[in-house]
Amino acid sequence: MKRFLLFLILVFGLSSPLQAGRHCGDHWSEITIRGQIVRLRPPLAVIETPQGETYFVRLGPYRFWRTQGYKLKVGDKVKIRGFRCGEMLFPKVIRWRGGQIRLRDESGVPRWKKPLAPRRFWPWW
Repeated sequence: MKRFLLFLILVFGLSSPLQAGRHCGDHWSEITIRGQIVRLRPPLAVIETPQGETYFVRLGPYRFWRTQGYKLKVGDKVKIRGFRCGEMLFPKVIRWRGGQIRLRDESGVPRWKKPLAPRRFWPWW
């Protein structure tokens, strides 16, 4: 049983994106791409550029999209500015004929994350 668990840990540990060299750490590059949505299944979209490049776009939580009223569909032509990590793109802004979606602030913090409140060490202050 221990060998089986060790085998599973090794197989799944070595096949993870972090171990496969796809983890970017501090090496995020900001890019802007133009392309067309060829597949859409929240929270991911697949974008193909006119140059034939394919990007996988992480759109964020579906709940956030639903509450904001954002809607994209297959075939939409988009312009995306965001952070690239390998073939994955984490958008800050998505523009298309139907409008503009701002998903992250300028420093890259997602809009669906609540800002941390200052900590109070003394409840009576």
